[in-house]
Amino acid sequence: WAVGYEGALLHWDGNAWTQDAYTSEQDLYAIAMLSENEGWITGENGLTLRWDGKQWIEIPGESGLMLNTLSFSASDDGWAAGIGGALLHWDGLSWISIVSTPNYYLRGISFPSDSQGRDGWIISNARSLLRWDGQTWQPLEGPIHSMHAIAMLSTTDGWLEGYEGFGQDRQPVFYHWDGSAWSKVAHPGPNPVNAMAFSAPEDGWAVGAKGAIYHWDGESWTSSPSPVEESLYAVAALSAEDAWASGSRGMLLHWDGASWQSLPTFTNSSLDALAFTTAEDGFVLGNMNIIWHWDGSAWTELESPLGYLSAVEMWDAQNGWAGGFSGTLLRWDGSQWQQVSSPTTNNLRALALTSPTDGWAVGDNAVILRYTSETLPLGAAVSIPKIE
Repeated sequence: WAVGYEGALLHWDGNAWTQDAYTSEQDLYAIAMLSENEGWITGENGLTLRWDGKQWIEIPGESGLMLNTLSFSASDDGWAAGIGGALLHWDGLSWISIVSTPNYYLRGISFPSDSQGRDGWIISNARSLLRWDGQTWQPLEGPIHSMHAIAMLSTTDGWLEGYEGFGQDRQPVFYHWDGSAWSKVAHPGPNPVNAMAFSAPEDGWAVGAKGAIYHWDGESWTSSPSPVEESLYAVAALSAEDAWASGSRGMLLHWDGASWQSLPTFTNSSLDALAFTTAEDGFVLGNMNIIWHWDGSAWTELESPLGYLSAVEMWDAQNGWAGGFSGTLLRWDGSQWQQVSSPTTNNLRALALTSPTDGWAVGDNAVILRYTSETLPLGAAVSIPKIE
């Protein structure tokens, strides 16, 4: 057996590898086989599968965990461990948490443009939402159990997307914020979203798994023809006639007001982050030290200090930040990207700037970083209670 990203689950029968009948969009991280008739898989957001000799069956687990290694000495003695020091034991009947950790994977952050940095939202891989009130992050119960993307246009207009339900019965859904409550909005599906961006309240794009592209016209979300089947991880909307998207295997797409076109990039590496200050000034970042700059007519490669970059946010042509794996932080000063000392080794997943001197970064193990000109107390922790 072999497992991997986006539910990849393959079986070798002695002659060929074939895809198993079990399907999931969640990443699968680890597998342990005790025999031909017994085995275990762990995956994204606490997903746990057990092999009974005929099929893989989902076993209820602890949501929010990212378990990436498994080891069994017997059918009634096994261990699973993962990000943040999470450690669980299998006794033959159930998984028991041995170590309780801040295992939240904070995957998105957004501040409404009209809030002056006094109102912000963070989404996690569980049901917990965090909301900034200008002084502290307050935990709230989210409308769904697993959230993928968030975009707040104003204090009375915002969007999030995620999964409703569990296992094979789960479905992607959109929710809209009107200033007081989240309400469900029809999702064209079937694929989930990784990122959203809006050029106006009545013009927005969402991109996701298997090349999915959805458009918001002020009334409803509809599916838009996509020129690719690879997963898309980032989107930037500049106007009704100008938008960009990027994703796995070097996918880079442009919207010209009529259709999405795929552009040649000459790389198979993942392009995970996009940000623009104007239609003539933008960046795309990704794996294998990739940083490219758009000048309005062509993309050119820039020198990258290092690493796997998964997030970027630009305030203007002279101020921007990028983040990535192992806490990597880069700062744009208008002429070059320079590495900045990072206070964390956790992977950083998303960035938000509320001014040239006020910014936020979030990532694995519930890490929240702030860049500010204000004097802040050192070591102040944010408590994120688990919401089932």
